[in-house]
Parts: sequence; C-alpha cells; structure tokens
Amino acid sequence: MKLLKPLQAVALLCAVSCSVFAADVGYQTISYAVQKTGDLSRQVLVMIFGDVEPGQPTLIDSLFAMLCTVALVWFLVVTLKSRYQGAGWYNA
Repeated sequence: MKLLKPLQAVALLCAVSCSVFAADVGYQTISYAVQKTGDLSRQVLVMIFGDVEPGQPTLIDSLFAMLCTVALVWFLVVTLKSRYQGAGWYNA
C-alpha cells in the first residue's frame, strides 16, 4: 500500500508532462523567441537583466548603484564617528 501512492504520483506527473516532451526545442525556436519583442515575459527579463547590448541601464544596475551608495554613506558615518570619538572631542 505504501508503494501505491508514490507510483500514482509518478504516473500523474508523467501524464501531465507529456506535452513538455512533445515540444521540439532547437536553435531556431530559441532564436525566434528572442526576437519576439511583444512577449511580456521577455520584456520583464530585459528590464531586470538587460538586453544583449551594453550601455543600457537595467534594474539590476540601479539596485546595485543604490546599494553601493548606501554602503558608502554608512561606511563614512561609522568611520567619521569613530574618528571623532577617538580624538577625545566627544563627551558622552
């Protein structure tokens, strides 16, 4: 009885995935999918990761620039605060 449930699950997964195995994916189909500019999923991926052309700003570029700016400000605040306290000018 314990073996019946896993076998049913495997059979169900094979039945559901038969359409995936039927798709013939080659270089031409991938090349055609890259050239479809009206596809929303492609537009989201281009927005996040950027297009193949260099020099275009992407979401990842903007997030990385913002993260670097915040890290630089935090580093400067901590460094200047510790220097100020170490010099003896700060009386807490």
